[in-house]
Amino acid sequence: MNQKNKSYKETVSAFFSAAFSQDTKTLRALADEYIQHNPFIPTGLDSFIKALPLLQEDGISVETIRIFEDGNYVFLHNSWKNAQVFGADEMISFDILRFNESGKIVEHWDAFTPIVKQTASGRSQIDGPTDVEDLDKTENNKVLVKSFVEDVLSGKNIDKIDNYVSSHQYDQHNPAA
Repeated sequence: MNQKNKSYKETVSAFFSAAFSQDTKTLRALADEYIQHNPFIPTGLDSFIKALPLLQEDGISVETIRIFEDGNYVFLHNSWKNAQVFGADEMISFDILRFNESGKIVEHWDAFTPIVKQTASGRSQIDGPTDVEDLDKTENNKVLVKSFVEDVLSGKNIDKIDNYVSSHQYDQHNPAA
C-alpha cells in the first residue's frame, strides 16, 4: 500500500476500519513502531492487535464525528457505542495519531469520557460544526488558542478572558459547564 498517495486522514480512517475488521495485514502496512499511550493497552502494534477481539466480542462500534489533519498529526472526535470496556455504554473520545516521515502511524493518544445526556449547557458533547472553514486562519488561531491557554486556563491573566471568549456566542460542550 503506497501511503504517499493518501492523506493522513484517509490513512487513519483505513487504520480504524482495519482495526474493526481485524485486518492485521493492513494494520501492519499502515503503522510502524507503534507507541500506545492508552493506559489499558500496552505499547506496540502487536499488543494493540491482541486487544482487537474485544471490539467484536463486545459489539463495540465507533462513529467519527470530526477528523482533522495538521502536519504529521491527525485528531479525531469519536462517539462509541457498547463501550463498557472503556468505562460506559456510550463514550466520547478524542484521539491523536502521529505519523513518521514514511507516512506510517507511529504514536497514538486518546481520552475517553462517558456521554452525558443532560448537560449544564443543554448542548451535547458532539454537536456543532464538523467541517473546517477559514483554513487561511489556522496559524493565527493556533497562536490565539495558545495565548488563551496561557492567559486564562493557566490563570496568568484571567482578566483577559474577554479577549478570547465572545460575550455574544459561546457554545460550551463540557457537560459540567
